[in-house]
Amino acid sequence: MSSPLVVQQKKLANLSIVLGSLYISAAAIFLFGVFAAASVRRLLTALSHSQIHYATMQKRLALIRIFALLSVVAAVIVIASGFLRTIVHFMLKVTTLYSGVVNFGFD
Repeated sequence: MSSPLVVQQKKLANLSIVLGSLYISAAAIFLFGVFAAASVRRLLTALSHSQIHYATMQKRLALIRIFALLSVVAAVIVIASGFLRTIVHFMLKVTTLYSGVVNFGFD
């Protein structure tokens, strides 16, 4: 039978994986924003030389609109991750402290 400490450590490991995936998804959204900004920069350069079609301009500006909506999603992800970290910290505080005591031999 598993001890309560082992069960708590497994919960902590699973929650760490969840938090990592949330932060990676937020980073992916921001990388998409960098791509969209680079695309618009090329658009503005081509626009100054009058070598761009209206359809191309609409496609590239659509990337910025998508990023604007996704940035709200990314902000919610980051805020939710912060709340989740705080909740996990207080719920599993005893486990974290006890594992430090066991690892350093203060048992």
